[in-house]
Amino acid sequence: MTTEQEIGSAIKLIKVVADTVKEAGQIPSGHLYAAMMHKIDLSTYNRVIDLVKRSGLVEEKSHLLKWIG
Repeated sequence: MTTEQEIGSAIKLIKVVADTVKEAGQIPSGHLYAAMMHKIDLSTYNRVIDLVKRSGLVEEKSHLLKWIG
């Protein structure tokens, strides 16, 4: 996989996570990870969640992810 493909895959993953939280309105982080654990490991999941939270689109309180877009 080339660097360009890796970047594209990472962006798609971030978008899937953000879109899922947006669609749900709010979702327990553990439930979201459980739905995704067959595709990504916990470390990658945590990095993606951190990026989405730092973007200002999602906030997390008591492990509940909430869309604030």
